[in-house]
Amino acid sequence: MKRRGHHFLIGIGVTLALSSLEGAARACSCVPPSQKEAFEHADAVFLGTVEKFYDLYVVEGWAASTATIRVKTIWKGAKQPIIQVSTNSDEGMCGYPFVEGSEYLVYATRPREETSPDALWTWLCSRTSPTHEANEELRLLGPGTPIVP
Repeated sequence: MKRRGHHFLIGIGVTLALSSLEGAARACSCVPPSQKEAFEHADAVFLGTVEKFYDLYVVEGWAASTATIRVKTIWKGAKQPIIQVSTNSDEGMCGYPFVEGSEYLVYATRPREETSPDALWTWLCSRTSPTHEANEELRLLGPGTPIVP
C-alpha cells in the first residue's frame, strides 16, 4: 500500500512538472533591443494613456487586440492625438498586456505586409512599457513634442 501511495505522489509530481513545461513552451522569449535600436526600428514612439483595449480580429490564425491610446507626447511618427496600436492577444505569443487607464511609453512598427499605412503593432519585446518603469527611457528620449488635443 505504501508503494502505491508513493507512485501516486510521483505521478502527481510528473504531471505538475509537465504542465509547467507546457506553459514555458508557450512563454514569450526574447532579448529586447537597446533603446537606440528600438527607436531606430520603430515607426512611432510616443507616450499616452490607453482609453480602450479590446480584441479586434483574427489575422492568419492569430488573435489580435487593439489599444486606443490618447497621445500625450510623441518622439517619432505621425503627430496625432489618438493612435491605435495592435498586438497579439496572447502574452505567450509576445502580445503586450495593455491596461485601460494606464499610461505607456510605446514603441510601435508598421508590419511590412500590412495593407493599411496607419497600422501600428507592438509586442513585449519592443521596449514598450508602463511609464512608471520607463524613467531611463524617457530621459534618453528627451522632451519630445507635446500633443495638444
